[in-house]
Amino acid sequence: MAEPTGEELLARLVDRVRDTNRARVEAARLCLRTIPGDLLPIAGWALDRLYVVATHSGVTLAPALGELVAAELLAGEEREELARFRPGRFRSVPA
Repeated sequence: MAEPTGEELLARLVDRVRDTNRARVEAARLCLRTIPGDLLPIAGWALDRLYVVATHSGVTLAPALGELVAAELLAGEEREELARFRPGRFRSVPA
């Protein structure tokens, strides 16, 4: 199934929301979303001087992740609450 175009989304808006008949599409973009392979957030040091945060649920997790990540970065101490979300879980284990 193809993604709807900006014009198709606009038509849905006008059909469902009152007083939107003058709305216009200024620009439309299709973007990739970050979804970790195991569907859990990623938060932690991936490389020296590279701290990463990626999650599918950014809207709902942003307040908690923001607070925990800021605490890690500012205090320089790992937070236990983020232990299961470290990027290292994706590294291959040598045989």
